[in-house]
Amino acid sequence: MTPRTSQMSPRVKKANSKKIYVTFFKVANAREKQVKIFEIAHHYFTKGQALLFFSKNPVALDYTSLLLWSYSKNDFLPHTKDLENCDNLLYLGQTAPKRETHAAFNLEPSPIDLESVTTIYEFDDSSTAEKASFAKKRYSYYLEKGCAIQLQ
Repeated sequence: MTPRTSQMSPRVKKANSKKIYVTFFKVANAREKQVKIFEIAHHYFTKGQALLFFSKNPVALDYTSLLLWSYSKNDFLPHTKDLENCDNLLYLGQTAPKRETHAAFNLEPSPIDLESVTTIYEFDDSSTAEKASFAKKRYSYYLEKGCAIQLQ
């Protein structure tokens, strides 16, 4: 990817003049991914803000669901796959929920472009060459779209 920095890119998405923020989390294994997924979910849940975990792969959504229910022995995070009829704050799905959601955690190898989302979380996964290549492609896509990108 590009040199590691915590500075935001000054570019702004031109399509609809709203600023899109993308954060890439550097991870090297499944455990680091689990920790980051739970941390971000817990952050949004405690703030009372909605978060979508986005994937077209039902297995990835089932795995994330299990993680949110069982990550901590003392805590669990209620969530739903029912994007139509639920008031939960944490969603797992292939599309944006009916409830306005401004943040999404992308679990796909390709970038996402959901209309209501202004904050996107991604993994910069270096566990395999293929995953690292997907992360570079997503980074390039968001950079080309003019998103503000942060690497952590």
